[in-house]
Amino acid sequence: MSTATTPLPSDIERSIRRAGKVGRFLCTSLLILGTLFSGWLLLTIATHPEALVKMNLNAERSAQIAEFKQAPAKLVALFEAKPAEVLTLANAQKEANQYQDLVDHPEKRGGTVAVIALLAVLVLGFIWLVRQLFAAFAEGQVITPDNARVLKRVGLITLICGILGFNLGVVIAGLLNLVLGWSLQQALALKAEQDLVI
Repeated sequence: MSTATTPLPSDIERSIRRAGKVGRFLCTSLLILGTLFSGWLLLTIATHPEALVKMNLNAERSAQIAEFKQAPAKLVALFEAKPAEVLTLANAQKEANQYQDLVDHPEKRGGTVAVIALLAVLVLGFIWLVRQLFAAFAEGQVITPDNARVLKRVGLITLICGILGFNLGVVIAGLLNLVLGWSLQQALALKAEQDLVI
C-alpha cells in the first residue's frame, strides 16, 4: 500500500505565493480606491467643477498669486529660495485654470468627463489584469497560458495608454509586455508539442 505524498513547496514557491497574495491585496485595494476616486472626480466635474477650482487654489495660494502679480520680484526671490514651492504653486494654478474653464464653459464638461472616464477604465483595467497575475501567483501558477494572455493584455493596455499620452517610455513598456506574453505563449506551445512527442 503506497500513499502518494504531495511535494512540499520550495522556498521560491512560497515566496512567489506570498508575493502573489500581497500583490493581489494591493491591487484589490487600488481597484476599490481607484473606482471610488474616479466616480467622485467624474461626478464633481460633471456637476460642481468650481469645487475642484477651490480645492486646487485655496485662499492662501490665491493671495500668494495676487501678491506675485503686484510684485514680481517676490516671485523671483521665492523661486531662488524654494523652487519646488513655486512649481507646486504654478501646477495648482494650472489645474485651477483647467477646472475654471469647465465652470466658464459648461458645454465642455461632457468631453472632459468622457476622456477622464476612458482613462479611468484603462487604468482600472490595467490594475485588474495585474491583479489576475498576482492571483495566479498566489495559487502557485506562474508559467501558464492564462498568464501569457494576461501579459499580452497588460501590454496592449500599456501600449494604448502610452500612445494616448504620447509617452515613448510607456509605449516601449507596452511593446515589451506584448513580446513577453507572446514569447511565453510560444514557449508553452513548444513545450506542449514536445510533451506529445515524448
